[in-house]
Amino acid sequence: MAAPDTGTGQVLRGRISPTCRDTLRVRLEQFAARGDVTFAVVGLHRAAVHHQEARAGAERSDPYPVVKAEAVAMELAWRVGLDVARTEVVEALGHDVLLVDRFDRPEGGRHRRMVVSALTILSLDLTMARYATYYDLADAIRSRFTEPRQTLRELFSRIVFSICVSNTDDHARNHAAFWDGKILTLTRAYDICPQLRSGGEATQVMAIRRDGYRYSQLAGCVAAATETYLLSNAEAKDVIDHQVDTIRSEWDEAAEVARLTAVERDQLWGRQILNPHALEDAA
Repeated sequence: MAAPDTGTGQVLRGRISPTCRDTLRVRLEQFAARGDVTFAVVGLHRAAVHHQEARAGAERSDPYPVVKAEAVAMELAWRVGLDVARTEVVEALGHDVLLVDRFDRPEGGRHRRMVVSALTILSLDLTMARYATYYDLADAIRSRFTEPRQTLRELFSRIVFSICVSNTDDHARNHAAFWDGKILTLTRAYDICPQLRSGGEATQVMAIRRDGYRYSQLAGCVAAATETYLLSNAEAKDVIDHQVDTIRSEWDEAAEVARLTAVERDQLWGRQILNPHALEDAA
């Protein structure tokens, strides 16, 4: 699989640069030196560090490893072929921290690209966010985005992957596009985080089909493939089969990269990752 290109001519699949990692640790240590360790670790959630973003682990009482769960989801997303932001888990002050590449700040953070969320693209505000849908976003892609057919396939693939890893927090602000003043281009995927799941049935935030279907089941995505995402049923099933097979075959390697312990792996597998309910009738 080819590594994603940063858009600057340099392919960066590897880990976050040591300079950015060191900068994060310095920032945390500065807060800690002032005696505000809680703010240093928890309050740094999404704090920009040059062209990186730092997400600090929350409380140790969390029912599952939130930071590492997002890390493994992002790693798996790359492995199945999605265009995703680079990530790396590091430890700072005894807490797990997820470093996320700021794709809107290329060339080492010296420049900034204009980004708009899907909420803005759909002309909605926060009070109307519940009305955002994938099919409306797909319609916008057809008329206002670069490479619409390829982008629709990427969007469909992201929906499928969110279902595979129980990312049920897929609201419209977790999708975005670059805006150059004339046309939109889908950004890399971000904020793909498995959510707590105690049983089978679950739903996505945004409706997948025009009939309002939003259940977190792969079989339900195929029905929307042709009309909404310009994919044949065979192409849609190929996307699903490829992702499920890749997640199964590369789970251990991805979990290792995300620094998941054996207990944490068992906790996520079959619950958030490839929940049996998500796979029903998908064959």
